[in-house]
Amino acid sequence: MVRSIAREQDILSKRSPRKPPRLTSRRIGIHTSSAGGVQNAAERAYRLGCNTLQIFSSSPRQWAPYELGIPQCNEMNRLRARYDLKPLVIHTNYLVNLASSNELFLNKSMEAFRGEVERALALCADYLVLHPGSFRGADREQGLLRTAAAIAASTQGLDLAAGGLTILIENTAGAEFSLGGSFEQVAEVIKRLDGIVPVGAFLFEHILISNSTAISGPPAYARQVSFLANLPLVFFLELFGIWLPIAFHALYGFYIWYRGEGNVAEYPWTGNWMYTAQRWTGGIAFVYIVWHTYTMRFTGVDLHEHPEYSFGKVAAEVHHPLLLAFYVVGLICASWHFAYGIWLFAAKWGIVTGDKAQQRFLRLCLGLFVLMSAVGLVSLYTFSERFQEAPATGGTIVDTGHATKPETATYGKPVQ
Repeated sequence: MVRSIAREQDILSKRSPRKPPRLTSRRIGIHTSSAGGVQNAAERAYRLGCNTLQIFSSSPRQWAPYELGIPQCNEMNRLRARYDLKPLVIHTNYLVNLASSNELFLNKSMEAFRGEVERALALCADYLVLHPGSFRGADREQGLLRTAAAIAASTQGLDLAAGGLTILIENTAGAEFSLGGSFEQVAEVIKRLDGIVPVGAFLFEHILISNSTAISGPPAYARQVSFLANLPLVFFLELFGIWLPIAFHALYGFYIWYRGEGNVAEYPWTGNWMYTAQRWTGGIAFVYIVWHTYTMRFTGVDLHEHPEYSFGKVAAEVHHPLLLAFYVVGLICASWHFAYGIWLFAAKWGIVTGDKAQQRFLRLCLGLFVLMSAVGLVSLYTFSERFQEAPATGGTIVDTGHATKPETATYGKPVQ
């Protein structure tokens, strides 16, 4: 049964660390959960090794206000002083839209935003983050004016300067429905799309379609190779649909991995292990794909010209025990990286929301991983063990519009 990653990763459910977390001279923090009371966010941030933090002071997706008690505020401020947690950043409710042209919605947004400011002042927060909102039904200039006026009206009578509170406007690239307010976000979106679309399509086709035909024997596999080799503009399809997307996806993934720091030993949660597995399987899969593409596509007999040799060439490759083991590991890693990557993509970008929905989708993705691994392993078994007694000279192979009759079709044996 898949457990809730959120529940498992709550640092307060673990024992208190015997030694204080190592901190840097820089202010590093994360958005921290305030479950169980806003003051718990400070304790969570400290145990996670942070010296600053961001929180929601109320439910991020509900209009109902959250009433902070004086004891909660005092305890939050005490823990912040004890752990030197600064600055404290509060993120505004996602429903707030101070640029709305709907008067009813605008009034609710202003009321909610004033509550956010009051709670930020009570918690002695340093910053309050606000999305500028959507100006649907008006032009950009009207939206900007409405936002500025709404901020001023919502904070009337509240002394932000005396409380040391600054309102931060979070950039959303100025679009009505924006995604990617920075070049880094755009690069990440492209990276994830490159992993899901062309790279994923390549793995899906290569394992579940092409390699599965090998189970039916050398002629069926040769026909599939011939079909792919005779696709229109096959070189450009491979270049822009496989090689460049894989290179970009892998190199950007290695860059993210390089910039990160492993902490599985300190926080051995399932989600942390799965994230680490995603990095390592990606690296192994990249080496596996590069090796397999290089040996099959650019060494020895040209399979585009002679698809009848395709089965024998792969069989010769996996005939060596070490190479067979490498292929097994690479196949499993590629299958995992693709299947779990689909779940990460859907969860991160809000395609699948809610704890139960994400758990169900995770089971579906794990099922895809098992299916791809099983089909791949059966095809490897076929290449390495079956059809060993196939004749040295084969029959006719259909080659998309014309037939070729190989002089020597070395199924299951190394090509000399």
